[in-house]
Amino acid sequence: YAGKRGVPIVVMEGISHIVITDDSTLSDLRTKPSDAERAVCAWCKQLHADGLGIMFVEGGGTRLRVTPLVYVPGSGTVFWENSCASGSAAVGAYWAQLHRKHIELTLSEPGGKLCVTSDPQDGTTWLRGSVRHVESYDM
Repeated sequence: YAGKRGVPIVVMEGISHIVITDDSTLSDLRTKPSDAERAVCAWCKQLHADGLGIMFVEGGGTRLRVTPLVYVPGSGTVFWENSCASGSAAVGAYWAQLHRKHIELTLSEPGGKLCVTSDPQDGTTWLRGSVRHVESYDM
């Protein structure tokens, strides 16, 4: 989980996530979008990751505010997401590992709330939330 400078990195198949909390020396990137976007691209290259998300986490306890930034080099996209399932799972897994216990969190993201349950003992992480159908396309 620990990357350079003590920054937590959760590596998953297809994408990795850096978790930046309020007390991180990098937390100011959340308010500097251009700097954050350059950083996520550079870090993705350094980590040789297929994709990289930065999960900016504010607050403490079991209710956290999360702002996801995701970079996918294959498509060349950098996007401030409304919600990020893999990033939410990464936050939950990291939080459980950090506190060394089973956790249940409510993550408030720009697009709504996701609930995450994670257990560091058995390595499971589960997400719960609502899905809203926005639009259909005829193919």
